[in-house]
Amino acid sequence: MHTAICTFEDRKLAEQTVERLLQSGFDRRDVHLEQRHPDGSPMDDHEHRDHDVVAKFSFFERLFGAGKHAPHADAYASAVERGLYVVIVEGRDQLEADRAQAVMHGMEARDVNLVQRAGERPLRDVVAERPPERAMASQGWGEQRKLEVVDDDKPIASPDLDVPRDKDRPL
Repeated sequence: MHTAICTFEDRKLAEQTVERLLQSGFDRRDVHLEQRHPDGSPMDDHEHRDHDVVAKFSFFERLFGAGKHAPHADAYASAVERGLYVVIVEGRDQLEADRAQAVMHGMEARDVNLVQRAGERPLRDVVAERPPERAMASQGWGEQRKLEVVDDDKPIASPDLDVPRDKDRPL
């Protein structure tokens, strides 16, 4: 496998790069943006690390494996910890990976590398094994709360809202 990988300081630019890669013909399952949660915690789910053998390793350790690619795993894990955004594209061959790398360079990416990951698992498999994200809703700057399940049979209303009622319209 041939993997093009880079970093961005700006989230919007990283997201635009992902869109540009998709527009260039890359399969959505072969393009990934790795970042921190909005609350600043790593994307890997630390709550499940003691119970899940797969989650005991960082995303980049699972992607690059051990051995000669360990420096890449450490460097990009460290970049995410520092708040950078990492875009990863897996090419079927060297030519496709070179094309992905050219798109990244065109988007002013930093730390652009091309890594041949022979014998490693595909990017799409590494992303798919990740535990599902917990749904969170913002309550203000830096505050997070879990979303609550709402009973669909009951109307949603807020006691703080004064909503004028039109007697000709049903609720």
